[in-house]
Amino acid sequence: MAVAVLLPDCDGDQTDFWSQIAYEAARLDPNREAFAASVRLFRANHNHFNTAVERGDRRFGYSPCFGETTNIMPRAEQEQFLIDYSSAFLDSVWGNTVHPAFDITLPVTDRLFGQNVQMNLSIPAAQRRVIIFPQAEEERTRNLLGGAIVSSERSGSMFCAPGETCLAGITLMGRFGYLRLSYSPRGSFRFDLPDRYRDASEYTMLHLRAVPDYTSTLNTVGTNARFAVVLTDINGNEDEVVVSDLSFQLIPAPAEYYAYDPFALYPASVRIPLSAFEVDRSQLASITLRAGDTSGTLLLSDLELLHDSIP
Repeated sequence: MAVAVLLPDCDGDQTDFWSQIAYEAARLDPNREAFAASVRLFRANHNHFNTAVERGDRRFGYSPCFGETTNIMPRAEQEQFLIDYSSAFLDSVWGNTVHPAFDITLPVTDRLFGQNVQMNLSIPAAQRRVIIFPQAEEERTRNLLGGAIVSSERSGSMFCAPGETCLAGITLMGRFGYLRLSYSPRGSFRFDLPDRYRDASEYTMLHLRAVPDYTSTLNTVGTNARFAVVLTDINGNEDEVVVSDLSFQLIPAPAEYYAYDPFALYPASVRIPLSAFEVDRSQLASITLRAGDTSGTLLLSDLELLHDSIP
C-alpha cells in the first residue's frame, strides 16, 4: 500500500513529528512494492487543516512561525494544499497519471501547489540499488554493497541507528538512522563500488537524503549546506554535480546551554539524473560526497541508485 505523510512545519501540537515514522518504516521495508512519500509544508500549522478548529497553533520559540498573520499560512491556502496534495496522491496511486511530486524520473522540487516544501520519496525496493541505508555500525566503514567508505584527512563519521536519540536537544523527524559526516574544507567521503555493482547503465537517478546538523559548531551559521556529488569510473574520469539547496532554512545557531532547540531536522530528498555525469556509468568505481570551502557536519540517511521501472 502506498503511503503519504504531510508534515506542517509550524505544528504546535505534534512537535516531534511522529507521523514521519510511517514514511521511515515504509522506506526500511526490504519487500516494499509501493511508493512512500513525505512532504514538509513550510508555514503550515496543525489546526488549519481542520475546518472545525478555529484557533491556530504554532511551535513555541520557532522564529519562522512567530507571526500568526505574517508567518503562518492562511487557513484557506492550507486547506487547499491538502485537497491538491491528496488528489495528486490518489491519482498517482489509482489513476493513469503520476503527479510530478511522486515521479522519480524528475528532480525533487521545492515548490508544490504554490507553496515552499521539502519532500521525500521512496520507491519499491526492487527499483533501488541501496548503497547507504544506516541501520548497523558496520555501515560507518563499509557500504551495503560491500565497498569501503573512505574519509579524507580531518574528516570523520558517526553512526546513529533508526529510532535512537544520538543528538541532544533537537528533534529528528521520524527518528531516521544516519551517518553523521563531519568534515574540514574540501573534505570528502568516498563510497567504493565492488566489481559486481559497477554497471549502473540501467539506472536513471542518484537519490540521497541529507540535512545539516544544526547542533554542530562546524557549520557556518546563516548559510546553506553546499557539497558536490562526484562520480568516478574505473578509468579515473570524474564529474560532479553541486548540491546547495537542501533547505529553505539557513543554518541556525546551535542551542547553547539548554537542551531545547525548536528547529527540527528533516533529511530532504535530492535526486540527480545520472545522465548529468559525463563518466562511463557501466564501469563506476565510486560515489563521493565532497565539501566546499567551509567545514561542516551533515547527516546522511540515504544514498542509492534508482531504476524507473522494476528490472
